[in-house]
Amino acid sequence: NLAESVAIVIAIIMLVMGFRAGVLIGSSLLFSIGGTLLLMQFLGEGLNRTSLAGFIIAMGMLVDNAIVVTDNAQQAMLRGVARRQAVIDGANAPRWLIAIFSFLPLYLAPSSVAEIVKPLFVVLGLSLLLSWGLALTQTPLFGDFMLRVKPAAHDPYDTKFYRKFDRLLAGLLRWRWGVVAGVVALFALSLAVMGLMPQNFFPSLDKPYFRADVLLPEGYNIRDTERNLRLMEEWLH
Repeated sequence: NLAESVAIVIAIIMLVMGFRAGVLIGSSLLFSIGGTLLLMQFLGEGLNRTSLAGFIIAMGMLVDNAIVVTDNAQQAMLRGVARRQAVIDGANAPRWLIAIFSFLPLYLAPSSVAEIVKPLFVVLGLSLLLSWGLALTQTPLFGDFMLRVKPAAHDPYDTKFYRKFDRLLAGLLRWRWGVVAGVVALFALSLAVMGLMPQNFFPSLDKPYFRADVLLPEGYNIRDTERNLRLMEEWLH
């Protein structure tokens, strides 16, 4: 699932932003995931369903910084800015790192559920931190060699799509109080719908599990599996 999500993200970026930009952003994604796996090993965090879910959740977020840097550099080069200066200016956009802290409550919560979802914050925190660092270093450096954009004859934002989008934004700003009321109404509706949904963070277990703190008997040897099983059976009986 992780490999498929990486391939899908890179393929979509290549289709939307071009092959060179896709390779540049995809390399940042691979470096972020590889670096996260390495740091997880150093911290003693294993791969499990929660940590893999963290990777898949972060997949769409890891490329954001690299996309911002690359897109800003491409747009600047379309306006005639030199490639080196364009990638430097593009790296000034994602200087602030705040997304990691939105997942901090998962790590700090004092409940039993938090013990299960703590790897989620570890994976997201490490991967987003690496993604941010790579967007400020690796993406501009590689972009200076890889990006090839010819200056456009006109303003790249002077197109039919952006003109329509500009008129839409102007209308929303003109009717700003109606927009605010609509947002508040949608928020209230979402709260009402959320109250109708079943509140179950984890599905119910269909297998009987129990936990017991065992005082190990004298002569217990962790390497002697056969003897340990016999001692455990005697203790249970």
